[in-house]
Amino acid sequence: MRMRGGSNITVRNCLFEANDNGISGDGLNVLYESCEMSRNGVTDGDATHNVYVHGGTQTLRACHIHDPLYGQNLHMRTK
Repeated sequence: MRMRGGSNITVRNCLFEANDNGISGDGLNVLYESCEMSRNGVTDGDATHNVYVHGGTQTLRACHIHDPLYGQNLHMRTK
């Protein structure tokens, strides 16, 4: 899932699996709740992680984030 801005967003009970990026982008007041991010990332890309977010405010609550293929589980540059 890629976000480009937006605010007051809730993502709940979602599975992000085997993608170039699980979650990427930025947003203001974004909540991820009870989501799973698994086996995301590619070898020939930039910023390929299970979660790569920047800017704004992002909250992960009760999420299961595991087994990135190449990058990190969490790469965050947010408030």
